[in-house]
Amino acid sequence: MILDFAPMTGRQLLCLVMAGVSATVGQMNVTAAYSYAPAREISVFDYSQVLFAAILGFFAFGEIPDAASFIGYAVIIGTAIVKWRHDLNISQPSSN
Repeated sequence: MILDFAPMTGRQLLCLVMAGVSATVGQMNVTAAYSYAPAREISVFDYSQVLFAAILGFFAFGEIPDAASFIGYAVIIGTAIVKWRHDLNISQPSSN
């Protein structure tokens, strides 16, 4: 890479800066959300980034997910939901 160095174009630099700004704003919003609700109620939504990345990849780059990708999506989101429901059951003692 060093031997074949080429400086970024203005468009590439703009995309890099905008990606950094978007990531910063997103992280600030996630951090703010944790101040309004317990982590066990918010953390499940962090896993939605997998779906958003797949959707962005499809529309922006024409990437077609294969069967293994869909299995991965199901495992990640299924695990997040199971963990979320488990955490809710722990935080709400039964009335028995």
